[in-house]
Parts: sequence; C-alpha cells; structure tokens
Amino acid sequence: MNTIEITADNIKYFIRNGVFENGLTVGITKEKVIQIFGNSPLFEPQKKKKKAIMGWGALNIYLYSSVVTNFSINNTFNYLDNLNMEIIDKETIIKYLKNNSIYFDDKPYVLDDDSDNIKYILLNNDIHLGFWNDKLFYISQGKFG
Repeated sequence: MNTIEITADNIKYFIRNGVFENGLTVGITKEKVIQIFGNSPLFEPQKKKKKAIMGWGALNIYLYSSVVTNFSINNTFNYLDNLNMEIIDKETIIKYLKNNSIYFDDKPYVLDDDSDNIKYILLNNDIHLGFWNDKLFYISQGKFG
C-alpha cells in the first residue's frame, strides 16, 4: 500500500486544477483508482443506489457504476498510518485563495463539543477543506449524500 503524501504545494495544485497530481479526482474510473493506490484493504460493493466504498485508512473513495463520485481524506482517521500530511494552517490557504481570486465560502461547521475548533472552507468546484484548530485535517471533493 502506498503512502499518501500531501504538501502545501499539492493542496494548491488541487485547488487550482480540481485534481491531485497523481490523478485523483471525481469522474475517474475504479481501474484508475487501483492504478494510483493499488487494491484497497476495505471494499464495500455498490448496492442498488448505495455507492461502493474503497478505503485506504485516511482515504475513502465513493463510486457509482465504477466511477468516482466523491472522495475524502481525513488525517484524524489515519488508522493505517498511510497519510503523511504537511501541517498547513488555514491562513496560508485563505491567503492563497485571495491572491489567486479563487471563490470560497468560509463557514463554521458544528461537530459535538469541539465545534469552535472545526471550520470548513467550501470552494465552488465541490472541494471542501476542513481545519481543526486552524490546521488542515480534511480534504474532499464531490457531492456527498
């Protein structure tokens, strides 16, 4: 299993292009995902309208008809220790967005007692960046639900 490396430059590339440099984005096929990350240790097949899930610890990919509809990378769920994410603060991301005239919506997200510590930035291309104590811990793309 490959280690997922995420740096500030990777995030900036993803924000600009809607795709990670390794090719991960919504719309790619299950075969492309396996080519990028190898076979997933967790796989739940699609059942009627319920999406299939491929999981690699911190990374979950959701597929419908073998096409990626959305994915999430969550550093707090890195139980396979396969994610190496650079510490990136929220202000660095906001400054980058403003300097590049990229639209974003900076909203608080309520989650149990730590709600004051968790914030999400929503970009107009269905990219969500989550910050806990103003440090990036969550990245997703696509519409969930």
